[in-house]
Amino acid sequence: MIPSAAYSMIWGPRWQEEIGLSAEQKEKLLAINVKAVAEAKDRAEQFKRLSPEEQKAQVEAWAGKTAPWRQQLDNEICSRIEATLTAQQLQTLNDFSFPLYAVGLLYDANVRQEIGFNGEQEDGLRRIAQERLSRFQEVYMERAEKLWAMLTPQQQAALPEVVKRQGPTSAVLSIAWDLGFDLDHLVPAYPMLAEAPARERLGLSAEQQQHLRAVMEGLAAGKEKTRQQQLSKETQPSESAPDWEADAKKQVEAILNPRQLTTLNEINFRRQAALALGYPEKRKTLGVTAQQAADFQRLDEETHGRLYRIDREMLGQALVLCHS
Repeated sequence: MIPSAAYSMIWGPRWQEEIGLSAEQKEKLLAINVKAVAEAKDRAEQFKRLSPEEQKAQVEAWAGKTAPWRQQLDNEICSRIEATLTAQQLQTLNDFSFPLYAVGLLYDANVRQEIGFNGEQEDGLRRIAQERLSRFQEVYMERAEKLWAMLTPQQQAALPEVVKRQGPTSAVLSIAWDLGFDLDHLVPAYPMLAEAPARERLGLSAEQQQHLRAVMEGLAAGKEKTRQQQLSKETQPSESAPDWEADAKKQVEAILNPRQLTTLNEINFRRQAALALGYPEKRKTLGVTAQQAADFQRLDEETHGRLYRIDREMLGQALVLCHS
């Protein structure tokens, strides 16, 4: 998906229904997206073919900004979207997009400071962000379990090798990042533990919850200490910084009992498996059938609907908070 930043909501099925797109308009939008994805992929391949020196020079020339070709692509996507929608649909989209964009800005502490957010509003925004992330996590865990049940035993057995090349549960981390969530207050090896739904599945005791919070706070403090030392140049290049993340992982594993740890690893794995099933090439490797693909699509539509309703509710709460 290569969404335009200005009209990112247009790609969501529920938002398309809200705006009242026709079947013809949806087809045109699909064509816009397919073309944009192809162009972005081509650009990425061109960049990979450059020498390391040429890649570095290009990145430095961008001066921390989006690559010029991406900016141009975004502008082209915007123009194509505007040509596809009616004036009323475009106005409706803008009416929806602005408050969502404005709320997104509130996750920036500097923005909140500039507009004079008080302590009560700060607490309210954190509560909203945490509730949204927690509810999203519950939806994604349920989706992962349903996807798993749609696979054959052979496909399930083949997934560990596919997931091994994928890395950590990046979808969970990216959701947290979108929320402005403090990524230091989670254990990267077990990111699902950052929110209540996963903890509830494990049946953590009050004492375990307390120990877990202490581990996360200790990890955050340790990483911040390392950052400050690097900024002040107190740590010499030859010195090895403590591996806070590895230590936090060991502490978490000491807090959980064997059954809880097994369940947590299963939750993490199924989230990774669900993420892998979003890639066509990985579906092909697993031998996903046309019927399974159709079932996946139906599940995705159901999931998008649930996330849409959560977002609308959280958006409303955030806007009320801004006017309080």
